[in-house]
Amino acid sequence: MKSAEKPLLFMPGDTIEYQLTVTNIGTGDMKDAKVDDPIPVGVSFVANSEYGENTEFLLSVNNGQSFEAWPVSYTVIDAKGQPVNKLATEDMVSHVRWLFPMLLTPQQSHEIGFRVRVL
Repeated sequence: MKSAEKPLLFMPGDTIEYQLTVTNIGTGDMKDAKVDDPIPVGVSFVANSEYGENTEFLLSVNNGQSFEAWPVSYTVIDAKGQPVNKLATEDMVSHVRWLFPMLLTPQQSHEIGFRVRVL
């Protein structure tokens, strides 16, 4: 389940919190669960706003092709053809990911979330 806090009309600069409930609806233990969520168009990820007890949190700046912890780095090629590492800005984050290293038993739920800022 994914929901945003009210109000339903947001203005530039407003912060929205997304809260997700992860539940093992199966009959057996779930090991190494992973949740990926894209950042909606028109908002920017707020760094260090994520939560989720006993989880590892990662971010992507390349549409979910790769993930790493904040601050996220990326490589560009400079005018001389040399690779240059740069640090991503919050507005470059395209996806968020939570890794669950613990077992989720049947019917066990876990709350995770993050914030975005309206552009």
